[in-house]
Amino acid sequence: MDEVGRKNHLRRAFARHSPLFIFAALCFYALTVWGVIVLRRRNPEWPRPYRVPLYPWLPIFYVLVSAAIVANTLFAQPGESGIGLAIILAGVPLYFVW
Repeated sequence: MDEVGRKNHLRRAFARHSPLFIFAALCFYALTVWGVIVLRRRNPEWPRPYRVPLYPWLPIFYVLVSAAIVANTLFAQPGESGIGLAIILAGVPLYFVW
């Protein structure tokens, strides 16, 4: 395979697999922001090492938009997002065993 063919193959492979990673990353980013909201509600006396702008409205907005994007991805690309979701869910038993 020549250099141009190899680059084209890598570009197609990346385009094919990037929805898996983006889907998983967006799920975890939204869960992280949700965790900030939950921890600040449960433990208001804990120190705040960083400020969250427009708290709680901006984090809530981010979580809602992320959930909409994840839902859209699940419906628009069920195969790719389903694989990403399966990979994430495969780690849940490992979390409880570890």
